[in-house]
Amino acid sequence: MELDEATITKKKEEREIKLWENKLKSFKEKQNSSQIERKNLKLQQKKLEQELKDSKVRHKELQKEVDKMAKALKVGIFRCFNCLRINTVVLFLTCQE
Repeated sequence: MELDEATITKKKEEREIKLWENKLKSFKEKQNSSQIERKNLKLQQKKLEQELKDSKVRHKELQKEVDKMAKALKVGIFRCFNCLRINTVVLFLTCQE
C-alpha cells in the first residue's frame, strides 16, 4: 500500500511540475509576444511621426507656392485693370476728338 501511495504522490508531483512548466512556458511566450508588439508599435509610431513631419514640410512649401501664385495673380490683375483703365481713357479721348 505504501508503494501505491508513493507512486501516486510521485505522479501528482510530476503532473504539478508539468503544469508549472507549461504555465512558465506560456508566460514566457506571452512576454515575448508583448515585447515584439511593443517594439513594432514604437517603430510604427516613429514612422507615422516622420510622415507627419514630412507632410508638414510639404504643406509649408505648397502654401508658400500658393501665396506666390496669389501674389503674382493679384499683381497681374492689378496691372490688367490699370491697363484696361488707361485703354478706356485713351479710347474715350480718341472718341471725343
